[in-house]
Amino acid sequence: MHRLAVLAVVLAGCGAPEQQHVQQALRDYDRAWEQLNYDAACARMTEALRRAYAGDARDCAEGIRTLASHAEETIEPSDGEPLGEAILVSLDAETVANEEIRIQGDTATVYTDHGWTQQLRKVGGRWLIDG
Repeated sequence: MHRLAVLAVVLAGCGAPEQQHVQQALRDYDRAWEQLNYDAACARMTEALRRAYAGDARDCAEGIRTLASHAEETIEPSDGEPLGEAILVSLDAETVANEEIRIQGDTATVYTDHGWTQQLRKVGGRWLIDG
């Protein structure tokens, strides 16, 4: 009985490091968006998501710049902030701090207090944004 309790405690602690890696991946991705560093944001995405953002552009970062410029052209900013960037960013720093993370194998789903979800996939040992 005593061994079973110890094993349960040890197993419960095993998920924490992976959750921390997922949180760090989200923070790095978020920071790239905040700094308008689209190359860095794209580097933190899966290949499939990079292709989706690229669309007809030559690469992911150019595709995001195109989307952002179109969003800025069609939406009037209400407070002087460029809304094109806000539309493309799915999670902000406050939201990332208040998430629930569920990991199954090489996939992770992050659930936020705001009802948003973010999918990540572990590729080559790195957690990447997958949609």
